[in-house]
Amino acid sequence: MVGRIFVIGVYAPTSSSTVQERRQLRDQVSNVINMAQATSISLLLGDINAELGNNQNANTLGHTVVGRFARPKITTAGQEWRQWAEAEGFRVPADISCDTGPPGNTRDTGQNTNWTTSSSGKNACGTYSTAECYREDADLTSRWEAICAACRDAAVQVCGVLQRHKGQPWLRGRDGEVQQLDQRIQQARAADRRIQGNPDALPVAEFHRARRAARQGLRATRRTKKVTLGEWETAWLDRKAAEADEAADQGRTGIVFRVIKELVQDHRTSGFGNRRAADPQGEAEEWKQHFARIQAGRGEVADSVWIDVESREGIDTWLDGVPTLEEIRRSIGDMQCGKAPGTDSFMAEYLKYGGPALEAEIVVLVRTAWRRAAEAPAGREAEPWPKRWREGVICPLWKRKGDRQDKNTWRGITLLSVGSKLIARICSARLQRWAQPWLNALQFGFRPGTGVDDVQQITRAVLEEAAGAVHDRTILLRFFDLEKAYPKVARHALWKLLEMKGCPPGFLGALKALHDHTASHVRFDGGTSAEFVPDRGLREGCPSSPVLFNLYHHGLMEVFRARRARAAQERQMTPGVTWNYKVDGKIGKRRMDRLEEGRNTRQMLIGDFAYADDTGILGDADEVVTAEELFASTLADFAGKVNAGKTEGLRVTSEAPAEYDIPHCGEATAVRHVGAMLGHRGNHVDETAAPVMKSMQQVGRISKAWTHGKGAHRNRYRVKFSVRIKVMKAVLKGMLGSFARTRAWQVSQITRVQKIVNLAIRRCLGIRLGMLRGYGLSNDILSNMAQWEQFESLVRRSTLMWIGHVARMEHMQPQKAIMFGWLDGASAKQHAPPRQAQWVNSCLKAAKISEMDWFRLAQDRSTWRKIVTKAFPVEKVNPEREGQLDSWRPGRPVPPFALPQGRPERPDNEDEGSEADVAERVRGRARGQGQVMYGVGGRRAAARATRQQRAHRDEAGNWACPVCAETFNKANQVEFHYQEHHAVTDPRLVTTEVFTCQHCQATYRRRKQLTDHLCPARQKLERLDRIDPMIHVGGPSREDAVPDGSPWALFTDGSGGTRGVAGWGVGIYTCRAPTTQEDWVAALYGPVITLPCDPQWMGAEAHTNNTGELSAIGEACKWLLQWKARKPEAPHPSAVILYDSQYAYGVATRLFRAKENQLLATSVASLVDAVRASMSLEFEHVKGHSGAHGNEVADSTTSGTDGRGRGGCAQSASRPSGAQAQGLGPAPARRPSGS
Repeated sequence: MVGRIFVIGVYAPTSSSTVQERRQLRDQVSNVINMAQATSISLLLGDINAELGNNQNANTLGHTVVGRFARPKITTAGQEWRQWAEAEGFRVPADISCDTGPPGNTRDTGQNTNWTTSSSGKNACGTYSTAECYREDADLTSRWEAICAACRDAAVQVCGVLQRHKGQPWLRGRDGEVQQLDQRIQQARAADRRIQGNPDALPVAEFHRARRAARQGLRATRRTKKVTLGEWETAWLDRKAAEADEAADQGRTGIVFRVIKELVQDHRTSGFGNRRAADPQGEAEEWKQHFARIQAGRGEVADSVWIDVESREGIDTWLDGVPTLEEIRRSIGDMQCGKAPGTDSFMAEYLKYGGPALEAEIVVLVRTAWRRAAEAPAGREAEPWPKRWREGVICPLWKRKGDRQDKNTWRGITLLSVGSKLIARICSARLQRWAQPWLNALQFGFRPGTGVDDVQQITRAVLEEAAGAVHDRTILLRFFDLEKAYPKVARHALWKLLEMKGCPPGFLGALKALHDHTASHVRFDGGTSAEFVPDRGLREGCPSSPVLFNLYHHGLMEVFRARRARAAQERQMTPGVTWNYKVDGKIGKRRMDRLEEGRNTRQMLIGDFAYADDTGILGDADEVVTAEELFASTLADFAGKVNAGKTEGLRVTSEAPAEYDIPHCGEATAVRHVGAMLGHRGNHVDETAAPVMKSMQQVGRISKAWTHGKGAHRNRYRVKFSVRIKVMKAVLKGMLGSFARTRAWQVSQITRVQKIVNLAIRRCLGIRLGMLRGYGLSNDILSNMAQWEQFESLVRRSTLMWIGHVARMEHMQPQKAIMFGWLDGASAKQHAPPRQAQWVNSCLKAAKISEMDWFRLAQDRSTWRKIVTKAFPVEKVNPEREGQLDSWRPGRPVPPFALPQGRPERPDNEDEGSEADVAERVRGRARGQGQVMYGVGGRRAAARATRQQRAHRDEAGNWACPVCAETFNKANQVEFHYQEHHAVTDPRLVTTEVFTCQHCQATYRRRKQLTDHLCPARQKLERLDRIDPMIHVGGPSREDAVPDGSPWALFTDGSGGTRGVAGWGVGIYTCRAPTTQEDWVAALYGPVITLPCDPQWMGAEAHTNNTGELSAIGEACKWLLQWKARKPEAPHPSAVILYDSQYAYGVATRLFRAKENQLLATSVASLVDAVRASMSLEFEHVKGHSGAHGNEVADSTTSGTDGRGRGGCAQSASRPSGAQAQGLGPAPARRPSGS
């Protein structure tokens, strides 16, 4: 809260005054300002006698001080005052112009300069730390309404008003053109009618010619409209297909499914039950009562549940921090365009394209709202917020299942203000980062890096193992449906849970403001209901709701696990299934593997899994029955309820049940779970049939756009063949390829899906199956013409990409443990049904990847992607071939590119060197002809192949290593050699026995390797031989000086360097525009360190320009932390890092995730957070090689070959001695050289 107003009156010297005089005045004003209390508003009033407007360069220092109200003119003295104002945390709230007029006026003549500073200190985080403007209009509601009005007016002036379109989507925005076409038809029809009576008394021959011309004109206008509409439809389909294609390539499945819906949807009326409401207002009131009943009552949670909730020590105060500029920008960037706005009609597009002026206003508004919510008393957290932020519009949407007349089959989506969603995204990102280390690993919903494939890997692998292994147990899986999961959340219990986990009260205040005080009304069919405030539940449509529900669900499952463990212990049972796993790069542990691999195995207890609210439990049947009752009672204690009618189960045994067995109540032979069809025998028959049937229906629906008739498929040639293929491909690839990465595929299943693809191509080209032979065509030729890749190639590529992703996980991750493990106490069947391991090994073999070496190759993401895409190339469409397809018609010669090239034949000795061949020869037997389920090149040839080629034999019969090609006489010698010299030895990735050096952390597979290795940690570091000698600079050292009102300015730069060594450099100054020796503080530089045993290592794995840029920012943060440690009693300083790499800035501030060198990115981001916790830290972009002195100095210090400076423009320390010479400590602090 504001304590008082502190007023400073200043009469500035003229512009002709010397630099020393103007600097002296600013120093005096700074000393006066320091006398003010921290909670005071400081007003600086006076005739500054300098033009303080903005120039056109937004990157100029001080540009954000005066905001959008300033004039486009500036003087040198004005620039000095702007820099000083930004350093002191002041901002000019109105237009400034100074002349000889009296200082008391407010406009045009001698206007007062009113600079205000934040009540929480002179600076806050981010570029706009210079002001939280506590103006006279401090009401946030009026400020937000003014912003909304300005944005709406600008949008209307620029874009106009978009009318709601009804009808075909390709006619949207073409009303004027359609009207012109209709007018031409009307004119032609009128002329035709007029000529019929021969009003001009023309001769017979001339009359007939005139009537014929009029009729031809009418037909021509109609034909023109039909052709034009067809061209528009073709263009629209082409755009949508290209949009779906691009989204699929980028992995944005949400956009793919949205486009697919748009392509295949029926244009129905929006009314309830496919009808228009007679009384929309009354209907909306009924919906309001429906939603109010669901969320009535706060939901009482039993006190006994908190005994089993584990509290975390300490409070994570960093959650309380005011949002940084980077957080706000990231939240704005994450917002999607085209979304319906809230009651204020403010759209996300305004934030994305509004420019820096709007961004500055939003930053100030968001920070002020955050701070006021954090400081507000309990129960009044949202009162200071804009009124529109506390309003929501609930729109009922049918779930597309069940009776449309039943309101329970509809879901209410809340339309919220973009302003509140902006804060909600910030909260969501912080909660994700906060909860990631301790959230249950078996919760895969709404977590970064996880999805439905992860939970499907768990369920499918457990079912395959339980049905395909030898054991005497009955495994039961139960899948629960939580009734109204989000609306039934007891918010008071959620706040208590977060408090127990270490959430600070200020951050809780922001969350309560979002969810406890939102008044909603229902909009339905044109009617709007009265407002109501829900007593419980989370806002559906709010970005923070999914992660908050995850945390609430985590607390529920934490209590359930504790109760289940106690109940199982009393009955001497296991609460789940015990899973053994050994991560050694070998997928699929067979019978002998399980007996011989007793060493270096791990165990994991799996009792439940979840994807958001889709929860399942598993274990022995007798124990699961009791656990199901405990789950229902625990959910009731959390004010929830299980939907018993939708709870399903799968009972799995080693031997298949008899056909006449009746399933238990609530159990089935197949269950749908998060998109996958799970069978009780672990097979995928139902999972293949479901998408095949759905795809057949969609093929018929989509092909109606260009064909009609049930038998002959007569074509409408106004839609090009290439466009038809694009549209059909966009729909079918999503349906057939979804959820296909974690399952096993058999030849018959792949063939069945490929038949659907062939059918779709034929429907696109207007050809029936019986017409192929007559035209001399085949499905392969049509596939080549359509440039549609084979489905087998698609699923093999996606499978290999998935196992590569799992291989890079830590071994304790459930997905990896499941893939490399087996059920405890179960042995493999001699003739097991098809499983994922067999399918994966067949994919490796088809890609010519050694089963022995794939795990090592997969550790590098880019390398693995190149290998996989080389074997199964990503589909690329050639535009020239599309043109040839469009000009082709059935019966004409086939384009040359479509002719089949033939498939390579499989050699007779293909089995030689395979895993089965190795095993047979070790046992001294002849090679057998083992039948396999997956082969490449035909079913007869596949029957002779085995799971995977593990080793290679040369012409001389020797065994060759797949990495170094060294040959050996025996197969086990190759295995031993590979394990010793090439196998992955990172203990985070594998469970095999490794030996680790305690000094350099290097890992080896053999103890002898550890004893023989030359430890670099005990050697002198090479970089210590390249430290420059000390260059003494006249005058005292300024490293320990406290900035006199201006922030530290740290210029950073990096260089890829030469000879494979990158460097970094930092120039430290006392101002942002250094020009003299007096502004120097220090210069730091050095090579990018990639040696983990180096004390200065921050996680870099390679010498690149990006690692140099990131290392420079990290070293700058280290220097600031060291300075603060030396001067703990000094007042809170501020600093600005001036960078020239947007990538380094984005990674260091978590604007986006780094794809490579992730450990370095995490370390630098943590250093930035540590600095911001102790002082104000801003980032500012400086264009590289633009002549900025500080940037040029930083660039000069980044000599990439060895990290040494050039030309005396940088300074380092003298040669180290003692502990530093042994590599045990950092180099001394550096001093400036005075250049």
